[in-house]
Amino acid sequence: MLLEYEMDLAEGSSSFILTPGALARALSFCVYECGFFDAGDRYYTLRSGLDNHLLLYTLEGQGMVQIHEKCFSLPPGEAMLINCMSVHAYACLPGERWKFFWCHVGGSGVPVFEPLIYPGAVRPIFAGPDNPIPVLFRELLKAAERSSPDFPLTSNRILTDMLTFLASQSAAEPPPGAASQHLRALDALLNHLQTHFAQPITLDEMARQLHLSKYHFARLFKQYTHMSPHEYLTNCRINAAKQLLRGSDEPLRQIGERVGFSDVNNFIRCFRRQTGLSPTQYRKGWRNLPQGQAMKPE
Repeated sequence: MLLEYEMDLAEGSSSFILTPGALARALSFCVYECGFFDAGDRYYTLRSGLDNHLLLYTLEGQGMVQIHEKCFSLPPGEAMLINCMSVHAYACLPGERWKFFWCHVGGSGVPVFEPLIYPGAVRPIFAGPDNPIPVLFRELLKAAERSSPDFPLTSNRILTDMLTFLASQSAAEPPPGAASQHLRALDALLNHLQTHFAQPITLDEMARQLHLSKYHFARLFKQYTHMSPHEYLTNCRINAAKQLLRGSDEPLRQIGERVGFSDVNNFIRCFRRQTGLSPTQYRKGWRNLPQGQAMKPE
């Protein structure tokens, strides 16, 4: 592991080192270290080879982050999630003070959220005015200081809230290289698919509606929806099929045709792949279980 650093911290800075137990490691997110630094302009860290992610959020002043041979400024209200296995560095901007929250986080939820926060390249995420990140970080640090038995649960909830918020902020920003007219056309296409999913529509036809190549269209579509065009269309069809299976006795072949599947076997395969149940199992389970009780796949 590579590690070089110089600490230039003012009074009031704090840090907490934690060792996640079995419960913490089994949850989506666990905390290895966290803190708040009031750093001077000699502060820097250079690192690689650490098997967790670092969440940074600037409260005041300005920091700099270098990763993947790119350098980013991190002004107030901006956050970054850094994979610490990669070579990266972060430092206070010369002539500034940098007040920032930080947390080294692990867990099975990080690989799920990382592509949601960064559908394209790694970059700072602007959290916006009056965002919840500072309040959540302060709650996390208080919980770490108390080191109470429920810290694994508390920290998992807080990190889920923070990363969910950052993912939603990232989703609200246009994908890199997306022109506004393409996004307007894509929104119109999504609305069309949600109501005309039963009609045959090809990738070529969708790309032509946005006046894009198939490759460019498919890339933009996935950045915008986190699904391929085929996955999105299939989801629309399966959701409609669920409604018909719950509320009618129509044969499976007829339901499949009504939602856009010309072949009943393909309908059954897609339904099972998406839900873990066959259409018949889904229909029987919905009708036999009390209202609101969840069905479990076999």
